[in-house]
Amino acid sequence: MKIAYIAAYAALFPSRTANSIHVMRMCEAFRKIGVDVVLYVSGQGASDEEVLESYGVLYRFKIFFIRSRMPKLNRIFHAMKAVLNAKKNKVDLVVSRSAIPCWFSAKNNIDFVFDAHSPISNRNFIEKWCFRSILKSPNLKRITFNSKAMKSWYIENGLVPAKVPLIIAMNGASSVAASKSKFCIDWPGTYGKLQVGYTGHLYPGRGVDIMLACAERLPDCDFHLIGGDDEDIDYWKSRCESTNVYFHGYVNPAQVSVYRGHCDLLLAPYQASGVSVSGGKGDSSKYMNPIKVIEYMASGKAIIASDLPAIRDCLPEGAGILVGPKDLDGWVDAIRLLGSDKDLYDQLCVRSKSTFGSGYTWEARARKLAGLSSNQDLSA
Repeated sequence: MKIAYIAAYAALFPSRTANSIHVMRMCEAFRKIGVDVVLYVSGQGASDEEVLESYGVLYRFKIFFIRSRMPKLNRIFHAMKAVLNAKKNKVDLVVSRSAIPCWFSAKNNIDFVFDAHSPISNRNFIEKWCFRSILKSPNLKRITFNSKAMKSWYIENGLVPAKVPLIIAMNGASSVAASKSKFCIDWPGTYGKLQVGYTGHLYPGRGVDIMLACAERLPDCDFHLIGGDDEDIDYWKSRCESTNVYFHGYVNPAQVSVYRGHCDLLLAPYQASGVSVSGGKGDSSKYMNPIKVIEYMASGKAIIASDLPAIRDCLPEGAGILVGPKDLDGWVDAIRLLGSDKDLYDQLCVRSKSTFGSGYTWEARARKLAGLSSNQDLSA
């Protein structure tokens, strides 16, 4: 099978955005299950190898860079050129999170999958028009959604066609065992203290204030915030007086699992609203499927997360402790509990790791998008 994965025009590679990491992991997963995949992206600031290396990609694939010379029509030109090249290379399927490449695929009689990660109402008028047009196309093979809430939104708004499979394909993570890193790091934590970790951006709604408040209440624990832009780090450092908090800053995606491995337990204190995405904008709280939590499960560490519907969808009972997003006492108590009850700690570690292995790998998601059975592997 040959797949063309067409990234949205605005997506940048390499970059620190969750969007770019998601796309790279999906293409890597397609290769891992034996699918021949080409990734189409805009611009060219680096070579294929430099981009793949920056994300720690183990299963290599080709990247096709598209340069636009039509400033006012960039996103249309990008989609058109990608689809025409895909047609020339006789791909079996186009996959995209943008409706514009899907529209061009329909016009060129190429089967395609629309992968929904946000309500189409949040997109520009071109995306909206293209999406409504592709709903009638016989080339639309399936619509995939990254969360149950996302699927419900499209159904409730009458934006799903008849007789087209609607598939929930939650995000994934890379197996820690399969991505053992060659990297060594200097860990600043104090020996003998409980090492509490968080990985990801420090945008509004991510619960950074909760973690700093916990650190102040728990001086016998070390708190490690791994990720974040310089501006966000400076902001939170100016509001942190605790000496047991370590800001590690941006970490190359290839190395993040090493940092998680140095932690005893991991926090995901998402708030009930105002969870910002790339650039600190928007609110993804209602429809998100947090890759962070799935990556935590892959690490086999104990997890404490906010008690929200989106998190309950991917973190089942017994795989972590859920606490009210703003319940500071609850967060402090949960950290203390896991630091003192080894049996409970071990149970949560085992349960989170087994949950991840039951269907939260990137390969499992890739099979759903490609229309393969759960155990079908074209590389065999």
